Amino acid sequence: MLKLTAMRKYWDWPTWQSTGIGEEGLRLRQTNKPKCWGLPRAVPILSGLAMTMIILTFILLTSCIKNEATVLPKPPSNPIIPSTTIHLPDPAFTINNGVAMYRQLPFSGTAILYYDSLRTKSSLQYLNGKQEGIEIAFFQNGQKESLRFYKAGEKDSVHNGWWPNGNRRFEYHFSHGQYDGDFTEWYEGGELGKRIVYNDGEELSGKGWRQNGKPYMSYVMKDGRRYGLVNAQLCYSLKNEKGEYVK
Repeated sequence: MLKLTAMRKYWDWPTWQSTGIGEEGLRLRQTNKPKCWGLPRAVPILSGLAMTMIILTFILLTSCIKNEATVLPKPPSNPIIPSTTIHLPDPAFTINNGVAMYRQLPFSGTAILYYDSLRTKSSLQYLNGKQEGIEIAFFQNGQKESLRFYKAGEKDSVHNGWWPNGNRRFEYHFSHGQYDGDFTEWYEGGELGKRIVYNDGEELSGKGWRQNGKPYMSYVMKDGRRYGLVNAQLCYSLKNEKGEYVK
């Protein structure tokens, strides 16, 4: 019993008593501990965070450098036409062998042709002497006559034309200067006149109707020859090399 009591007293004995420093000494020791007692433990954590930030920053910077090196700005699909504008007629503007020259240099910019001082007849864009971008033409009353697109001097995209009364006149599809898609024409009254189908410049089939709606041709192409109803004649005679038709 005495032995058990002694063991209990030993385990219940306060720490400050077992160490011999007394209660007051223990209090002073706890009070006088450096306030930065947690710094040694925090240093590895802060160092790890700093190292992580450095690594992430390095990865970000290297990825940006890589992007700048590999993802360079590509030239636009439609080159930017300089803002230079000339007004025609101008004796300094000439076309030599299909190249537009201004003051003896290949012209880049917009050339505007006028009916008179107030009415625009056409506006054409050039780049290095070749038609590039939009060509638009107007009737004398200011109504739009045609809208065409060019790329490096060749017809491209969809060309549209209108009659003076505003009805559609033609719609031609081009790719790199070749007919590619539908070639469609309308009469001035709005009736469908002709539809020919092309694929990269190759004629595939065609249909044509007179103004009263009766067909006058319907054919398909095989080995370079037309098969079917072939009585093809132009609804209009050619006006110029651009394919503009008149009655």
